[in-house]
Amino acid sequence: MTAWTATDFWIVIAGALAGLTCVIPGTFLLLRRMSMMGDAISHAVLPGIAIAFVISQSRGGPALLLGAVLAGVLSAALTQLLHSRADVEEGASMGVVFTLMFAAGLLILDSPLVGKHVDLDLDCVLFGAVELVPLEAPTAWLPGVPAPVARLGVVLLLNLALLFLLYKEWKISSFDPALSDALGFSTSKLHLLLMTVTAVTAVYCFEIVGSILVIAMLIVPVACARMFTDRLSSTLLLAAVFSIAAAVLGHAAALIVPQALGFADTSSAGAMAAVGGLLFFLSAFLAPRHGLIRKALHRRHLALRTIEEDLLGTLYRQAELDDPRPAAAAPDLPGGLQRLALRNLIRRGHLAPDRTLTHRGFRAGAELLRSHRLWEEWLHEKTATALDHLHMPAEALEHITDPALRERLAEDLGQPRRDPTGRRIPREELEGGETVSLPPEQTGKQN
Repeated sequence: MTAWTATDFWIVIAGALAGLTCVIPGTFLLLRRMSMMGDAISHAVLPGIAIAFVISQSRGGPALLLGAVLAGVLSAALTQLLHSRADVEEGASMGVVFTLMFAAGLLILDSPLVGKHVDLDLDCVLFGAVELVPLEAPTAWLPGVPAPVARLGVVLLLNLALLFLLYKEWKISSFDPALSDALGFSTSKLHLLLMTVTAVTAVYCFEIVGSILVIAMLIVPVACARMFTDRLSSTLLLAAVFSIAAAVLGHAAALIVPQALGFADTSSAGAMAAVGGLLFFLSAFLAPRHGLIRKALHRRHLALRTIEEDLLGTLYRQAELDDPRPAAAAPDLPGGLQRLALRNLIRRGHLAPDRTLTHRGFRAGAELLRSHRLWEEWLHEKTATALDHLHMPAEALEHITDPALRERLAEDLGQPRRDPTGRRIPREELEGGETVSLPPEQTGKQN
C-alpha cells in the first residue's frame, strides 16, 4: 500500500474544497430542479475563455477566468430569458443555449486567430488534474498553499458569506417564487445571482475536477443528503459531509484499487466522482428517511396494518349478523401477510387463540366501522355520491382516519346513527357497551 504523503494531503484538500464549494449552489439548484445547469455552464464557458484569450493574448491570469465567468453568467441569463419570455421549457432552453455557446467556442478555438496559439489537453479540460495541484506554485498572500487550493478557499468563503446573507431569500425563492416576489425578494435577481455563483464555482473547480466531473460535485453530495432529510439546513450540512467523504475515500481508492488490480494508478478526480456515486446508491438503499429499503418496509407495514384492520372489520360485521365465525384467510390477500396479521392480532389481544374477537378487538372493529360508515354518510351528503359507489372510497379512507378526524366527521354530520343505507353507525361500543343487536329490518347485507 502506498504511503500517505504531503502530495496526497493537498490532493484531498483540493477535492474536498471543490466539493464544499459546490454544495452551496448545488443545493439550491437541486431544489429548483435545475441541477443540470452546472453541466450547461461548464460547456458554455468555452467561448468566454476563447474570447478572453483573443483580447489578452495570454493563456493565464485573471482574464481567462473573468471571460469564463461572464460566459457562464450569460448562458444562465439567456436560459432564464428563453424560459420566462419565450415560454420555452426550461430543459429545452438550457440545451439550446449551452450547445450553441459550446459550438461557438469550438469555432473560435479553431479559427486562425486562436487555433495556432492554443494546444488543449482534453484530459485536463474534461476531467481535471487534481494530481497536479500540489505542484502549483503557492500564492504570495498564503505561503505554502498551492494557488488552486487558495483560490478555491476564497470562493468557498464568498459562497458561505452569500449563504449567510441570503439564506432566507434563496430558501423562499426556491420553494415558493410567488411568495418571494410578494415579500419583495426579486426571484429573477436572486436566480441570476445564484447562476453567477454557480458559474464562478464551476470555473474555479475546472482545474481540480474538470468541466465534466464538476457536475458530480454539484449534484451527488446534495442528492445523497436529500435521502436523509427534508430540512434545508440539514441538507447543506450532510452534503458537506458527503463531499469530504467522497474526496478522502475517492483519493484513497485511486491509490489502493488500481494496485490491487495490477494497474499503476488512476484519476483521483474520477475516483472521487465514482465514490460519490457509490455513496449515493448506498444512501438510496439504506437512508432511513427516503431509502428504498425504508420505503419497502413502510409499504409492507401499511399493507399489514390494512389487512389487520380489514380482518377486524370483517369479524365485527359478522358479530352484527350474530355470526361469530373465526377469522379465516381471505383468498385475495397474500398468505404470508395474512398469517402474520393473524399472529399480530392475537399477540395484541384483539383476537382470542380460536381467532374470535376479544373485547379489545371488538372495540377496534367498532372504531373502524364507525370511520367507514361516517365516511359513507359524508360522501353521500356532501358530494352526492351514489349509494353503490360509496363503499370503495370509504374503505380507503377508513384506514387513514384517526380518532380526532373521526369525531370531527361525526360533529360535522350531526352525530348520525345510521349510514346512507340504514346500517347502524357504531357508537355505544366505544363507550364500553358490547351490544351490536340490530332491528330485524336492518340485518341484511352489510358493507
